[in-house]
Amino acid sequence: MSIRNLRPDENDMILVKFTFFSIKDLSRERLNLEFGEVELYNLTTLNLDKRQIAQIENSTFTNLTKLSQLILSNNQLKYLSEGIFNGLYNLSSLELNDNKLTNLSETNFNGLYNLNNLNLASNQLISLSDKLFSDLDALVFLDLSSNKIVTLPDNVFNGLISLSTLDISSNQIFVFYDKVFNGLENLSKINLIKNNFTELPESVFNHLDNLDMGFVLEQITIY
Repeated sequence: MSIRNLRPDENDMILVKFTFFSIKDLSRERLNLEFGEVELYNLTTLNLDKRQIAQIENSTFTNLTKLSQLILSNNQLKYLSEGIFNGLYNLSSLELNDNKLTNLSETNFNGLYNLNNLNLASNQLISLSDKLFSDLDALVFLDLSSNKIVTLPDNVFNGLISLSTLDISSNQIFVFYDKVFNGLENLSKINLIKNNFTELPESVFNHLDNLDMGFVLEQITIY
């Protein structure tokens, strides 16, 4: 039997149970995937949206080597364990929006070399490490909107050479440093609205040759 897409049903106690695969413990707000004799090597999409998951075991996704889309949105996650996504080399889309994440380790996304889409919107993030995205050179879309980010360190996006769209709207950012957007050579669209700054120095955008400045100027004043 080949399973390529999996979305659990509405049962709170045991969502999915096959002879070789089960998702358990969601009644205790904890996710534990158990694998039997047959591994889910062909699984490409796993949708765990709105499962009330508060904790994910470190080795949960280890054997899902062909997984390309992982949806963990609308849960109760407050943190991500170290190495939680280890082995997901083919993952192209990761949705973590609408959780309660307050902090991310600088190694949380290490090894996700093929990730194109990362959605971290509507969490409670306050700050980001300047090494958080260092392995994500294939990332095209990054959504950090509706968090509580106050400042962004210089070079925080360095290495995101493929990124074309960045959404950091609806945060609490009051200042942007000159090197904050270093490395975003292919950035074409950025959403900055609903933050706590009123002006930006033009030097912040000097090296962003592909950026749609018309769209930027509709949002803010540049001096």
